[in-house]
Amino acid sequence: MLPAETILEGVLILATGLLMARIDADARSILLVALAYLSVKVALMALGGTDRWVDFFQAYKAFFYLLGFAFFVNRRCFDGRRLAKVSAVLVVAFFIKYSYSLFYGVAVPLSHFNTPQPGTVDPNSPEALDAVGVGLDARPGIYHENNFELVMLLMMFYVSFPYAGRWRNAIFVVLVATVLISSSRSGALGLVLVYIGLCMRSSNRLWPLHLFGLGAVGYAVYALFARRDTLGLTGIDRYRFLQTFLVEVRRWPLWEYVTGSYPLTPLSPGSCTTLSFYKDLFSYSDPGVCYSVILHSYLLRAIFDHGLLGLILLCVLLGMALSRSGARCRDVVVLLGILLISGLSVSAFNSVFSAIGLVIALGLNRAPGGGPLPPAVRTSEGVHRRWEGSEHL
Repeated sequence: MLPAETILEGVLILATGLLMARIDADARSILLVALAYLSVKVALMALGGTDRWVDFFQAYKAFFYLLGFAFFVNRRCFDGRRLAKVSAVLVVAFFIKYSYSLFYGVAVPLSHFNTPQPGTVDPNSPEALDAVGVGLDARPGIYHENNFELVMLLMMFYVSFPYAGRWRNAIFVVLVATVLISSSRSGALGLVLVYIGLCMRSSNRLWPLHLFGLGAVGYAVYALFARRDTLGLTGIDRYRFLQTFLVEVRRWPLWEYVTGSYPLTPLSPGSCTTLSFYKDLFSYSDPGVCYSVILHSYLLRAIFDHGLLGLILLCVLLGMALSRSGARCRDVVVLLGILLISGLSVSAFNSVFSAIGLVIALGLNRAPGGGPLPPAVRTSEGVHRRWEGSEHL
């Protein structure tokens, strides 16, 4: 398999470099705040005497992304109609790949998805393989694990929906099927949020139809959860990560929940031993040490590394960036909601797939017909007024 993450990171860096000649005035404050936050963390890291900068970058990657996002704010470098075509092609491609993997793929050991528990069946045994189903790929993906890539797909579809023309409802049906096939719980919840956002754009006269559609999508998502969670909470690996997190913070004073731990504080040896199955997520510099990245869930990682203050700051800066790029409040809530839902399970804000979705939303040309937007004006309250004469994002 191609190193998709590395390739996409390279493309993102190249695209950012092409836009660095200038920055929109509305993005300067976002850049300065993100830079100031990182400068403080870097200084504390240096004072701590550690040289594990690769691990530091991994922990604070979302704020490094913010530095690049600033150059896409209000730049209008992505055409809506072309984006809609690309999104449609990706939705169909994901559906075909997921369907193919599900019905004609290769069996995947349960150890690929869950931490083996003492006293249970060996994850690589024939019994475990039978639980997945010989000939079935339980969690298909194109670029990466589907929990990551579905965030990008959902964000691209939502942003491009107004430009998709008469096929957009058909494409949405294919997207629903794709997410359900994926068996991704975070993807399914994100899908519900996308549907609610799309309903809020439509005429109020269609509310009975939308209510029926929401019920159908909601029931399908519930069925997905019921199918995957046959063992209850104790069978969900994210629940085990939460238990580990609670052990790590049980002696924290109140202020530490606000500020987070000292930069690059490792987890206790006991927690690292408990999660030793995820050896690929241990420190790049010392394979015997693990950091918050092993907790998987970005929300847990963010509270541990940044505190509630850092997590709120990240969301506020991203919300400001989207708003100053022309996105309506409703759409800012949907896009950040997709990321926060994903953050319950995986790295979300730290993922290149999420970063691509945000870059597209920030750099989208939202003018009707693809033409230039009317000049932005400032109201007496200082609020950025945007084009109000269309249904576009």
